[in-house]
Amino acid sequence: MGVLFIWIIIRIIDYIARKYNIEVKLKPHYYKTLMSGNYYNPCSVEYDDFHIDYLIWAIQAGIWSAISILMKIVSFSVQVKMTDTLEKIGSYILSGVKVYPRVELIVVMVIIPFLTNCIQVR
Repeated sequence: MGVLFIWIIIRIIDYIARKYNIEVKLKPHYYKTLMSGNYYNPCSVEYDDFHIDYLIWAIQAGIWSAISILMKIVSFSVQVKMTDTLEKIGSYILSGVKVYPRVELIVVMVIIPFLTNCIQVR
């Protein structure tokens, strides 16, 4: 759920930046710093890894970090408020393998992360 939260917030910021053509003045030019993936100086004609404007990259990395911190706070709050419900869901998912601690460990440490990563990449 955290990755979905981050993706939605980044898409919202990107949409707003494109819709309202938001630019930030960083001497001596205006930059489209909020458009995700746009790390280039507007005066540049080269768009490769050697011509990245690292100030724009740093601003976007800072925005991503702030969103990630916000996601962690929201995720923690949900976990604290829904402890009983989440515990019941976990018990239900693992009910078939509870008597086999090693299988339960494989499910929790390998299978569930694998499935969530597949969903995340899709």
